[in-house]
Amino acid sequence: MSATSLSFSHAVARYAFARTTNKLLGNQMKNETKPTGEIS
Repeated sequence: MSATSLSFSHAVARYAFARTTNKLLGNQMKNETKPTGEIS
């Protein structure tokens, strides 16, 4: 495997990880600001 494809797959992995983290954080924030006040 060449260094180029290695760094490319690394960038893709970081991008996917950031997307997942952002989605999880977004869900967490939505849950904490529920009008009922309960955190699920």
